[in-house]
Amino acid sequence: IATTSNIVVSNCGNGVVDAGEQCDDGNFVSGDGCSSTCQWEARTIDLSMMTNRALLGSQASAQLSPVTIGNVTGDSTPEIMVSQLSGQTAGRSGSGWVYGFSGGSAFLNGMTTTIPTGYLFQVGGAEANDNLATVGGAPMIVGQIVGSATPDLILPAPGGDGPMNGRTNCGEVYILGGGSLSGIIDLGAATLPTQVTAHIIGANAGDGLTVLGVGDLTGDSVNDLLLGAP
Repeated sequence: IATTSNIVVSNCGNGVVDAGEQCDDGNFVSGDGCSSTCQWEARTIDLSMMTNRALLGSQASAQLSPVTIGNVTGDSTPEIMVSQLSGQTAGRSGSGWVYGFSGGSAFLNGMTTTIPTGYLFQVGGAEANDNLATVGGAPMIVGQIVGSATPDLILPAPGGDGPMNGRTNCGEVYILGGGSLSGIIDLGAATLPTQVTAHIIGANAGDGLTVLGVGDLTGDSVNDLLLGAP
């Protein structure tokens, strides 16, 4: 008597998500987020067991922004950037300051750091109430805009007042070229710092110019910068 049985052929474990698979991490091990049958697994992560790093504002009501991550120095390791609304330069309340810290495993050392201790670079808002990339303004963005392959740091200052402060709250956007960021970069200096590759000013008072995103919107293989004037 001849008998036959169904033979099931599976590509699970080949590192490619095939039909019927939700994931494929190249192994047959369960417990790593992708099961031995290439289906997503629920995982429990206990934050008390994680190595972390805490950044504190330099003073009360400093208002730190959410963290932004990107390789803006071109060293193959992403930097960690955070902004603070106030407390850095006398006479420029609300100008906003951005601080960049070296990333990598050494960053997550379990320490608590008060800004600006340990910074790799810092960028100061040009004038009071510019709200450079702060919680009270608009978030910073990392994206490749200028010629270098290294991503640039794009900083909106929606409270900026334009040339000779003649356009109240028109908003200004600064693009800092990737790979050139170190030390103190003061946007309020008499001469615009050399790291600034572009300075965009809102057309009208009250525009509050800000950054919406970076991407190839026109399909010409060159990234475009999308701005908004709410």
